[in-house]
Amino acid sequence: MNKPILCLDFDGVLHSYTSKWVDVTTIPDPPVPNAVGFCWEAIEHFRVAVYSSRSETISGIEAMKAWMRRHDFPVEHMEFSSTKPPAFLTIDDRAYTFLGFFPHPETLLGFKPWNKLGFLPRGEVGFPVGLAVSLDGKRVFYEVDRHYWQSEEYQCAQQVLNEMGAPTEKDGNQLSLVGRIKWLLESGKDRTCDPS
Repeated sequence: MNKPILCLDFDGVLHSYTSKWVDVTTIPDPPVPNAVGFCWEAIEHFRVAVYSSRSETISGIEAMKAWMRRHDFPVEHMEFSSTKPPAFLTIDDRAYTFLGFFPHPETLLGFKPWNKLGFLPRGEVGFPVGLAVSLDGKRVFYEVDRHYWQSEEYQCAQQVLNEMGAPTEKDGNQLSLVGRIKWLLESGKDRTCDPS
């Protein structure tokens, strides 16, 4: 059976990347929590490919492999490519999930990766689904897991959407949080929500 390709970014996804960038072969920081276990689980379901800006050179790829071996990643069961693979799904800390509509440029300019948010999103080892949206330059992370519906981030988002007048239904159907966020982004209105 052909497994779908799961493409993983390296810095900020596998490598915690808490130090400043030096060069493609310098990888000073520890793994992101649960990254090793996630990769071992993922190889059972996917062809796991690592693709990064470090992938442009052989020395960058070899440095990633050496670092991953030191931290017990399943390197021998993973792929490393110098070009972006035709992935079923990509996990990257610096990407925007396209939901069928284009965000306002200010939303994009306010982007921050997860480790620069000022708070850590809730989550577990597994395959959570997340959505991050910028509200007036602040980032709110909504993670769909079993704790999601009771999370402070979710409650804060709903409060902001209520205060902004975001509709709760359309054509007689209740809107999901994503539908309400879509309305907020398309309306061009700004509002700060800080769940800390």
